[in-house]
Amino acid sequence: PWRVESLEDADFIFLVTNFSLFCSAKKIWTARWLWHRLLNDTFLCNGTTTGRKLVETGGKPNCRAVTPPKVMVFTNTECTAPWQGWLSDYGPPSKPPHDYLFITDHVANKPSALKRSTVSPAVVSKPHWLVSADMIRRLSKTTPWGQRKFIFFPGHIPRPAISPLRYLTWRQIRAERDVTCISHNLNCTVGLYEFCTLPEPQRSLEISLRCRQSCQCINMKCSTHQFCTTSNGKRAGKRNPLIARPQSRIRQLCSSYKQVNFTDEASDMQRDTKWITQADYFRHAMSHKFCLAVPGDYWSTTKLSDFIAVGGVGGCIPIITIPSHGVVGSLPYVESINYCEFSYLVTYDAVNNGLWHEIMHRLRSINESEASMKLRALARVRSSFVWRQQPMAPPSAADHVLSAACNLVRHWRKQQICARDVYDDACYKNATNRQAVQGRWYNAAASGMLMRGGNCLLA
Repeated sequence: PWRVESLEDADFIFLVTNFSLFCSAKKIWTARWLWHRLLNDTFLCNGTTTGRKLVETGGKPNCRAVTPPKVMVFTNTECTAPWQGWLSDYGPPSKPPHDYLFITDHVANKPSALKRSTVSPAVVSKPHWLVSADMIRRLSKTTPWGQRKFIFFPGHIPRPAISPLRYLTWRQIRAERDVTCISHNLNCTVGLYEFCTLPEPQRSLEISLRCRQSCQCINMKCSTHQFCTTSNGKRAGKRNPLIARPQSRIRQLCSSYKQVNFTDEASDMQRDTKWITQADYFRHAMSHKFCLAVPGDYWSTTKLSDFIAVGGVGGCIPIITIPSHGVVGSLPYVESINYCEFSYLVTYDAVNNGLWHEIMHRLRSINESEASMKLRALARVRSSFVWRQQPMAPPSAADHVLSAACNLVRHWRKQQICARDVYDDACYKNATNRQAVQGRWYNAAASGMLMRGGNCLLA
């Protein structure tokens, strides 16, 4: 239903490019070659603005007037963008053409980026029972609300120097008996650094002794060559991150662990460091009242989609940690979906300020009636986060992402009009409404103006 027969009828051109996969495969030059081909595609442009001419035009090739905006997916932003780093007068400019729009995993909190990008979720495609359109069989097997455990908090916990949010969350909720915390690497990324409490001359020896502990916590062991190897002897491919590092670097690493109380937390780290299968992961999510979706190494997290999909079949209700500056650019479909209908929100500031005990007190007061309303709302939005292959299935994430792309194009066209008429009242209103409001109130886009400490934005 999305494809049209002629270019004149199209709202936008969807570019099927795998720049995200090129990044994961470390094929940077292949990505640059493909980008150069796109800029010189005669279907998109007239083919005259290549090489030096592209530099002179500032990245705005002379596309045909009938050519609509181009939309492309670029969800893995760990690598350098293909339009950057050419270092040549004959390469393309260091920014994409003005009519190229992006579907990405998060958007920088800058007006220029927000105008040209929309956020896509990490789409859930398996297991079958979770993504199937028929939910009746699964709903009949859900655990009654009163018999569920309280909070499920799984996942990788990065070093605090990279992002402290997950560690700070774990530290504040770990002592609750009805909270389940599971991380395959907590004792590696945090517990391993207990040597930082020692005087500097003793650290090098302690690092060597702890190499095996670092690997064992993810079901591996260290070889004599300082590489992690699996139990059958095959090399896992990653050098232990601490061995052979200079003292200055170790000192820098240790500086981010000053807030860790190893004496009090070490036993809990060992308890919560374990590896679970995907089946056990979803089993825990189905048997808890709430699941925490907290960003890890990057702003985006697959846990958000997992827990919305699980909640849609009667599992846990998502508790979503959001940036303190605003949700636009950090959550998918934020301009069209009211997150307060099916989840609870917590700001980064609340986590950093140690407010999880107050938040848990509020969550414990939620009764089965309120929870049932959230679960019904999760069932309604679940299709936006799962992918189905059946040809006659109801709309799934692919349809919703394309719909979000259409909304992005409409916003972009409106911005082009606003750029020519800066005094237009509708343009001014649209620009001011996208800003987060500091203080007690918070602008959550389609979720409305939320009061901190209210029924949706818990803290």
